[in-house]
Amino acid sequence: MTTTPKTWRVAFLGAGAIIQRGHIPSFQRLANVETVAVCDVNLARAQAVADEVKIPHAYSDYQQMLSEIQPDIVVVATPNIFHTPMTIAALEVGAHVLCEKPLALTYADAKMMMDKAAEVGRVLTVGTHYRWS
Repeated sequence: MTTTPKTWRVAFLGAGAIIQRGHIPSFQRLANVETVAVCDVNLARAQAVADEVKIPHAYSDYQQMLSEIQPDIVVVATPNIFHTPMTIAALEVGAHVLCEKPLALTYADAKMMMDKAAEVGRVLTVGTHYRWS
């Protein structure tokens, strides 16, 4: 019996250069991925990025985005101070998370994030791409 592969719904927190030039094009090259939302505190920037790369939703509130979109994967590429709350929120809605480096500002926050991922049975990884080269 042949099964259809899962289509992964990916959302992006942050609309800066690493999202625009790195993450979005990389995910959009994959056959089983649908890029569904971009969130940035600057809604005009999020909307411009979404329009340019044909992503259907743009948000300025990440909690609203997570609640409404329910993505399978979230990429967190925001200022470092926001990595912990955004990653925890994404994990709590059931998403796997790719967080840009550094994972957190303190060991305690990083441990809390990793513990939450284990608790909810999701993957949390850090954008240290040269480690995989």
